[in-house]
Amino acid sequence: MLFFLFISREVIVSRFFSILALFFIPLFAFTESESPKTKRVLHLTFNKAYATEFTKIAKEFGCSVTNWLIPALPPCFLDGVSSGNVLYNITHERAQRIWDRHRATFESFDLICVTDSTALSRIFLQNGYTKPLLVWICRPFDYADTSTLDGPFPDVEYYDLLLAARNLPNVTFVASSPYMLHYAGLRGMDFGDLIIPPCALNTSLRSTKKNGKFYVPPYHNETTFMNLTTHLQKLGLDIYNGDLPRLFDLSGYKGVVHLPCDYSAASLFEHLSAGIIYFLPSPTLFEDLLTSKNYFHEQLNELLDHQFSELSEWYDPARSEIFVYFDSWEDLIDKIHSLDYEAQKEKILAYMSEYQKEIKNRWQKLFQTLLP
Repeated sequence: MLFFLFISREVIVSRFFSILALFFIPLFAFTESESPKTKRVLHLTFNKAYATEFTKIAKEFGCSVTNWLIPALPPCFLDGVSSGNVLYNITHERAQRIWDRHRATFESFDLICVTDSTALSRIFLQNGYTKPLLVWICRPFDYADTSTLDGPFPDVEYYDLLLAARNLPNVTFVASSPYMLHYAGLRGMDFGDLIIPPCALNTSLRSTKKNGKFYVPPYHNETTFMNLTTHLQKLGLDIYNGDLPRLFDLSGYKGVVHLPCDYSAASLFEHLSAGIIYFLPSPTLFEDLLTSKNYFHEQLNELLDHQFSELSEWYDPARSEIFVYFDSWEDLIDKIHSLDYEAQKEKILAYMSEYQKEIKNRWQKLFQTLLP
């Protein structure tokens, strides 16, 4: 007798990829080579730039790093059922599925680090993980992808876990910018005072070819809020607006004209390490733009209500000399024509040389504590 089992196409595909992932996960996670005495680190992140950044740092201190870049993992690999942006929403149930599925793998590492999304720490906090856990807070700690939300998150238990974690000897919180701590403090969360921004360690790609153009990123503020490319072309500038060029190629442009939409970006430090010149709205003009219709910023209401722009990487007073700020479009054109580009590049490179030394020193002290 024949029996026919009818299974939906979605279930077949999900199970196929789950099985495939068990055999081929090395293709989707990259690992530094190691010796028997090398400390093994697992890094979970949604952001490729932070994967590169953290790998360079950890390798500097003798660690090997396996990166789980979540958007590049096979479908359903992480929790067995989910793919895409819904994985930003680490509910109690999702954290449990991930832990149950990968517990043996997690416990085989000497240190686990999560970056970009603090919620990934829940996987370990609610399951009594006892080895060193490093939480690098690179976006607001309670970030959720509301368009794909499939359960209660952030929820009371999540906040309680983070509050309790401050007293756990194996958990270390680090913020990527002062704003991340400030944001948390406004919501009753205390993650300490340790701040280690990205630094693009050992990045020194600089092109000797000069193309004379200015680069305008293809982001919301430069395309939807306003057509910045057309606007600047009418003012007589030669503009390229498209996919972000490779770092080496981007360093050949005269500069980047950008309308900030976030507090911190790992790619910024890669660009500065290559001597790339940024033209930005001055703090005064930036505040005017924020009140304009359709301007995008990841924390727009916070900025409008409390004026926290000085806590961002773009408006940190300590970096005022390495950015070129303009008060108006006419002022931008004047500064573009009057700027000594070679002197400005040298100023940026000199700043980054000292900055990278300082950030490397902070990491060194931390790693000596985490992995003595």
